[in-house]
Amino acid sequence: MWRCRQRSADAATRKKTLKFYTLYGVVELKERIWRSGEVSYHRPLTERLAISARGYTRELQRAVTDFGLDHSFATAAGKLLEHYGIELPVSSIRKYVETNARRIADESSKLEDSPNCLSPSGVDQIVTETDGS
Repeated sequence: MWRCRQRSADAATRKKTLKFYTLYGVVELKERIWRSGEVSYHRPLTERLAISARGYTRELQRAVTDFGLDHSFATAAGKLLEHYGIELPVSSIRKYVETNARRIADESSKLEDSPNCLSPSGVDQIVTETDGS
């Protein structure tokens, strides 16, 4: 059974502010926090939105990663400002790009027949192509 964290009538009107970042800018919402015997608190809104406080939505993380993989982190920050009007710290862009790149590398290393991975024992020939850029 969930119950409201605040017990007095005055305190029940106060709610926790949830702030997170989207492609459209910063969103701030008032969120009620619930408690139970099993868990110290329950935040149904953050669970439903799959977002954490001061976090970035998946769409924003995707845009950050896309710009960050193609350009320097500082250039990616400029492109986010140009395309979406969002100003993010270069360190945050770096963190998300490196986290996603690490995740992608881990997933691709699990695939033995991946065309992007060479056999650990080596190969006889490698066929490559360049695009001239």
